[in-house]
Amino acid sequence: MWIFGPISDESRSFRARVLMTISLYGALLWVSRYVLKHVLVTGWLAYLVAAAPALPIIAIFYFMFQRVARERDEYLRLLGVKKLLLATSLTLAVATIWGFAEDYAGQRHAPAYWVAVCWIVCIAPSSLIIDWLEAKRGGNS
Repeated sequence: MWIFGPISDESRSFRARVLMTISLYGALLWVSRYVLKHVLVTGWLAYLVAAAPALPIIAIFYFMFQRVARERDEYLRLLGVKKLLLATSLTLAVATIWGFAEDYAGQRHAPAYWVAVCWIVCIAPSSLIIDWLEAKRGGNS
């Protein structure tokens, strides 16, 4: 989450957990799409298979929470919260604009899970923006 500066052991651990979780997401997504496309399961089991790729995404949300909650330095914790808040704001802006485009301009519908993907993607530019603003302001980052 904190892009500039030295990388702590906690940062390495966090990145490793996220990379492993994203790999698990890719595997579960592929398996669930295959199983459901070929109708290998039906009924309640199909719902479980369809929901399986959501679990790694939910785990990433938890890792982000843990990362901020475990930060001992109050300034770095504040920066982490700002980055996540900006990522959330950008995601909500994209989702709102997309929703109006769907309703009024005939934009193709996007499945709701893309909101989570958008949020995770928005974390990188949000981190860069907050770090740049803090450096410009003369912060300690």
